[in-house]
Amino acid sequence: MIRQTVVQTRPAPPPIAPSHTEQSAPAASTAAPPTTASGWTALLQELTEQLREGELSCQHWHHEKLYRRLVDVPAALGEAYPGGMGAPAAQRRPPLAMTAPRHRVR
Repeated sequence: MIRQTVVQTRPAPPPIAPSHTEQSAPAASTAAPPTTASGWTALLQELTEQLREGELSCQHWHHEKLYRRLVDVPAALGEAYPGGMGAPAAQRRPPLAMTAPRHRVR
């Protein structure tokens, strides 16, 4: 009994072009986080502007996630600062839940 094996190779399919949403997605996930205070300050300023006037201002489903992460920042600063930071600067502004909602129509 003789067995023969026939192997057929197919050419590789052409690459799929990324969709419009994939092309316009920010590359923040591949960028390294800032390592200096001025770098973090600039990044937080950019986030502030996006929340006030950018697309992120309308994406309310992300706001709680962002708020929870940002609340941890003053605590981490207090732990990192020798002797603690005292009263956090965040107390100068009312908590997010106490501010009037900003609903934009776009």
